[in-house]
Amino acid sequence: MGYVETFHKLCRDYGDFISKIVHESAYSASVLRLVEAGIGISIEPKSTLRGQNLQIKSVELSDIAQKADMKMLWLEERSEELKSILQLVESSVFDFLFDIK
Repeated sequence: MGYVETFHKLCRDYGDFISKIVHESAYSASVLRLVEAGIGISIEPKSTLRGQNLQIKSVELSDIAQKADMKMLWLEERSEELKSILQLVESSVFDFLFDIK
């Protein structure tokens, strides 16, 4: 299930709410700026808020069943030159999954 489908399922599961989507963007930074400007609300991965200094309120939705899958993609021929970043991501995901500090 993709992100948009996950969002719609979340709305249905919690009060049969039907969202009125007036603008969509593939860029989280744009979405966050629209929210900051008072143009609606958004549900975003919490990672999109890292490093942001915005005048917005956020609430973590930690007790919901819906989850969106995220993938990292790269051209296979670049694996060797990307080795260090791939190892960093792999260790970060491992640490996150197993809550290693």
